[in-house]
Amino acid sequence: MQAQDFCRDVDECATGEAKCEEGTYCENILASYQCVKKLKKQCPNGFMKVHGRCLDKNECRTNNPCQPIIEQCVNTVGSYKCVRTGGKNCPKGYRYDGSGCTDKNECIENKNICNGIGERCINILGSYQCACKYGFRAHPITKQCEDVDECSGKRRRCAHKCFNTIGGYQCACNTGFILHRNKVTCNDVNECNRPDACKNNEYCVNSKGTFVCLPKECPKHYQLMGQGTCVRVCSDGQDCTDLPYLIRTFVRARSKAFMLRLPISIDVRKISSATGFVDFTFKQGNEKNLFKIRKLGKARMMITSTKPNFTHMDPFSVKLVVLGVIHRNQKVPVKFEYHLMLNFY
Repeated sequence: MQAQDFCRDVDECATGEAKCEEGTYCENILASYQCVKKLKKQCPNGFMKVHGRCLDKNECRTNNPCQPIIEQCVNTVGSYKCVRTGGKNCPKGYRYDGSGCTDKNECIENKNICNGIGERCINILGSYQCACKYGFRAHPITKQCEDVDECSGKRRRCAHKCFNTIGGYQCACNTGFILHRNKVTCNDVNECNRPDACKNNEYCVNSKGTFVCLPKECPKHYQLMGQGTCVRVCSDGQDCTDLPYLIRTFVRARSKAFMLRLPISIDVRKISSATGFVDFTFKQGNEKNLFKIRKLGKARMMITSTKPNFTHMDPFSVKLVVLGVIHRNQKVPVKFEYHLMLNFY
């Protein structure tokens, strides 16, 4: 008997000969068909529901639809195909499992089949593909997988420091911070929790990335008026009018990645009974011209950085002393000082 004389199964579902009731769908089987009740979320033909997911159905294992001996069933995604072969000989990339030809997983059978740096194996029907692992990308010309430098470019993957590794990267924090468990962000360390952070005559002020020890008492000729504020007090017979009337200390922290904008307002009425305009100048700490003063009004100013950011610099701290002078009509000017302890992390 010639090969063409064999009988081939008729797919009644495809020809329309099958008659199924409403709420069921037609499924072709060898020499017949069956009506299967539809589920609420039915999978398409060639797939079956497994734990709520539609997975490919291997028709070659359930009901071999191909002609025995002269044809081998080859499963495909959502369907199958009959390949004319001799006996148990299957096409390349397939193997005979007793009922038909099934895909051979080259990635499992030969773990070194994709042995290039940064390569991984992806199994496909009848073959396999070598693709780049996470952290690598294919060179546009050589097509070889090359390491991706996640630390370069505009995208910031780490809060502070980024170190590129083969196929990945690692984040680290600046001094005064500790790496969060997410391995990306950094949490401030409160050094003031240490009993030996400052001396007995000092109090500790925590700031992001650092801390500052400030004296508990004011300098000579000054009296403490709240934490960080010293007001001039002249004893009888002493001339200390040339000293600043008020000295106020601030502790601030800013990220190096952003431009500094630190507004400061002066309540002139609390310093002088007569109002007037105020001049602001740097007395100390701006020798490198990293900062400038911007007037916002008669008694308001803003300290800004002269550069868009300080990302090119290591973390640093600086003490800025700003001298303010209140000019009053026909009266002696009144001086005051703001001591700004700035930390850039």
